Amino acid sequence: MIKYLAKFNRVEKLEVTGETDHFVKLLNGRKEAKKTDWSAYFDSFDDAKNSLVDKAQNRVDSLRRQLETANGELGQIKGIKES
Repeated sequence: MIKYLAKFNRVEKLEVTGETDHFVKLLNGRKEAKKTDWSAYFDSFDDAKNSLVDKAQNRVDSLRRQLETANGELGQIKGIKES
């Protein structure tokens, strides 16, 4: 059976020999978790790609919020006057 591995910034098409709710069994006999912090197996290319897009978008959104906070702090610091 075919699975799609979404890992970092790529999607890899892999053949697996079996699966359970939490693991896939690879052709070499190794078992891997279906989902980790770094990767996940999916039934379709689109699902795998969308998971990477969502993860990247969340990172961009988080960094934008951090930048807004940092810019606000910078403005406050620039506005400090000697008393």
